[in-house]
Amino acid sequence: MEIIFATQNKHKIDEVNNKLKSFFNNKNDIIYNLKFINLSDLSFYEDIEESGKTFNENAKIKCEYIFEKFKKPVIGEDSGLTNLLLTFSIKNFGKDYFINNLLKNFLKYIETKNILNNFGLISNKIMDFFNFALYEKDISILPGVFSKRFCFIDETEERNKILLNLVYYLKNAVFDEIKFDYKNFLFNFLEELFKENKDNKSLNKLKNLILEEKFCKLYNDYYFFSYFTTSIYFKSEEKEIEANGYIFGYLTDPKGNYGFGYDPIFYVPELQKTLAELQISEKNLVSHRQEAFEIFINKLLNNFF
Repeated sequence: MEIIFATQNKHKIDEVNNKLKSFFNNKNDIIYNLKFINLSDLSFYEDIEESGKTFNENAKIKCEYIFEKFKKPVIGEDSGLTNLLLTFSIKNFGKDYFINNLLKNFLKYIETKNILNNFGLISNKIMDFFNFALYEKDISILPGVFSKRFCFIDETEERNKILLNLVYYLKNAVFDEIKFDYKNFLFNFLEELFKENKDNKSLNKLKNLILEEKFCKLYNDYYFFSYFTTSIYFKSEEKEIEANGYIFGYLTDPKGNYGFGYDPIFYVPELQKTLAELQISEKNLVSHRQEAFEIFINKLLNNFF
């Protein structure tokens, strides 16, 4: 069986095909001979608008669009980073106060500290982004589905610097007055994830940390608490499958030369390393994409073979 992966990223396809082989060592297994192909293999180069408010919605949008076009089994995937202090600050203070007070004061802060190059242009992009995300799209779980275009900044290092300093600013500016409400929000937010993903290993591990009251000891900087999500949506003539994978950690100063995107500033406390400090083989053991594909492959086996 060939499965279309709704992406043009050949590196991602190679990664997924390698993962598939790592799950099953017996070359006689039917599942071992599955092959993922990308959109470039089909000479498809259109941009698919990702208009969903969640990773699951975007994965489904991409999947269904490609399925209707080619009528072959398709996987849609979306992934990104969520920081809960940023999300809670918007929810707690409201959109208007966040933009007109907290965000404007943050921009003054980074200008004074001379943190960003070309401050004038970037500050306008930051304001435009938050107006777009909060008002036009009504999405406040951030960076979230905007992870790749957070603050409309293409340059990874600058984007990471903005996110890191924004969360650091919120920690210093408002955390003391909201920390008790924030802690409740954080646990309630995670509880909703638990309900939606009861069989997810990483979530159950996190739930046990909370039940055993070890969470705050491990995530001692829990105002920086963040997590990566990968959402997968699969569609064929016979079946539709959803799967989600997660990895939990918190934001920190950049370290490491591997990985991409937010990896240098995402610290995994159990490993005492950022994702960018992990070799590919190490990262595959803990990554959100690895977990999502393990869940997907198991569901695929149960439904088709």
